[in-house]
Amino acid sequence: VGYGTDRRRGRQIYSRYQTLELEKEFHFNR
Repeated sequence: VGYGTDRRRGRQIYSRYQTLELEKEFHFNR
């Protein structure tokens, strides 16, 4: 059970990191 929750949390952090990286690239391209 804990494994599933851990995976979820990791996915959320990864998504947030990806969004930040995308935003950085977007600003740089601008």
